[in-house]
Amino acid sequence: YIDDVPVLWCYQTRTSDNYCSPMFPVGCYVTPSGQQQDACVIDPKFNRPDTYYLFNHLEFVITYSVIDDIKHDGEIHGNIIKVTVNPYSINHDATGITSCNLDNAAMEFAPNFTEILVKYSYTVIYQEEKDVKWSHRWNYVMDSLNHNNLNLFSIMNSGLITAFFTGGITILSYKVKASRNKNEESSGWPQIKEDVFRTPLGYLAISVIVGNGVQVIITTLLVISFATLGTISPANPGSISMTILIGYVTLGSCPAGYTTAKLYKMWGGEHWKLTTALTATLLPAMAIFQLLLCNIIFVVTGSSSVLPWTTGIAVLSIWIFGNVPLVVFGGFFAQKQKRVWHPVPPSDIRRFMPSRACYRKIAVLIIKLFCGAIPFSVIFIQLFFILNSLWNNQIYYSYGYLAIQVAILCVLCAEISIVFTYLQLSAENYRWSWNSFITTGFGAVYFFVYCVYFYINKTEAQDPFSFVIYFSYTSLMAIVFLLFTGSIGFIAALVFVRKLYMPYATEYYQKPLNRVVAKELKDVEANVEILETIEQEAEEVNLTAENFKHHQPAEEEEKLLA
Repeated sequence: YIDDVPVLWCYQTRTSDNYCSPMFPVGCYVTPSGQQQDACVIDPKFNRPDTYYLFNHLEFVITYSVIDDIKHDGEIHGNIIKVTVNPYSINHDATGITSCNLDNAAMEFAPNFTEILVKYSYTVIYQEEKDVKWSHRWNYVMDSLNHNNLNLFSIMNSGLITAFFTGGITILSYKVKASRNKNEESSGWPQIKEDVFRTPLGYLAISVIVGNGVQVIITTLLVISFATLGTISPANPGSISMTILIGYVTLGSCPAGYTTAKLYKMWGGEHWKLTTALTATLLPAMAIFQLLLCNIIFVVTGSSSVLPWTTGIAVLSIWIFGNVPLVVFGGFFAQKQKRVWHPVPPSDIRRFMPSRACYRKIAVLIIKLFCGAIPFSVIFIQLFFILNSLWNNQIYYSYGYLAIQVAILCVLCAEISIVFTYLQLSAENYRWSWNSFITTGFGAVYFFVYCVYFYINKTEAQDPFSFVIYFSYTSLMAIVFLLFTGSIGFIAALVFVRKLYMPYATEYYQKPLNRVVAKELKDVEANVEILETIEQEAEEVNLTAENFKHHQPAEEEEKLLA
């Protein structure tokens, strides 16, 4: 970067596409068959078979705009708005003098060379541009990416899919209202109203996973919002990592602990301390393990990307003294609140669910695969650009498009979960909790499969260390995508199911109340009858005592009165 402006190397490929990269090559190679590899395509003189060419001359072109026409102390004040670099290969020793003439012979050598002396040189060219403002200095970066058409197409495609599912949910709402008006409760989802809120298997695990998902959702929306507003500069790549870390700890920890403890308590759990501890440990432990593994590889390979030990201690301290206490505080706050009661309490006897036929299981699996592919199709284009920026030295600056597609992704995951949950309940299957999470979270499988495809076809990594580093990062990204989409699907399904069965709440909670009131009234009537009987017996005893008062001895009179 020069003055916070990225230095780009741009050239035209064989297909006449404009390729730009923030890094320039140090050389290229021509195969024994005469095939130009990599950057050798930029100059036709790189054509000798089985030869390496070294780029030892750099031409920097700095474009600036003048602030005003006034010269201060003989100097013109201006702003840099564009910087490009053009690599060249010049054999300085061929002329006997150091010359920067681009027509000189190229610096070439055979693959079996033993020792070579290289002279490096550079040229700086200044150009004035009057039509470009300083506020628009990143436009040349966006123009070099040339992704606008793909982004617009992806947004239109995602919008059409969202509109389709929105129409489906509208039809479902009318169908539910019609069935309630006609009192059609002989089949379908009304039949399982006493089992739909039954505590699912592994409710502790799903509580912890959804809590981590809420933390990921808050952090993602925060980072994308800051990047869209321009507070995160692409000139400072570390600002994104710092924003993720701060947002994850400060704003996501309390909601994560609160969500976990609230769900766990709703299903009757009692060990809320265990759930909050797992919530504070699950995803951070994975990230720290991945960071430690990559750092060990960097140390072994002698890479300059090694994190200093002070940075590692700082990350651990933020996790232990920041994330963990805030998650526990959120769980403690949720534990002190009242339990969330279900609209319809589960019955004492679990409803029997017959085993499904094989073809029905295959049909459900196909539906899940289809539902998981839809969220991935929304984010697919942006995933390609993000992976390119991480592994192919490309610049990613499409935060506005990313914000729109993430918003569409959130809406689409909620709608897919609602539609699939309704179809499942209509088939009288009340095990919707895990299915709602897996249905939308299944896109993480497509996410990881595409990362494998990208590694094989779009990268040139061959050594095992690159393999481990690449898949450690992409695996963590796939897990984050699973938590993001799956948690949205589960929360949407939970809200939908509670709204769907809420009209039955009055019926099921009024019956026990009526029974209690009737029992109390019956007990009061019985007590009144007992009191009347006691009073009658007391009167008879008093009359008998009066009759025998003057005829019986004092001892017998006292016994009688007693």
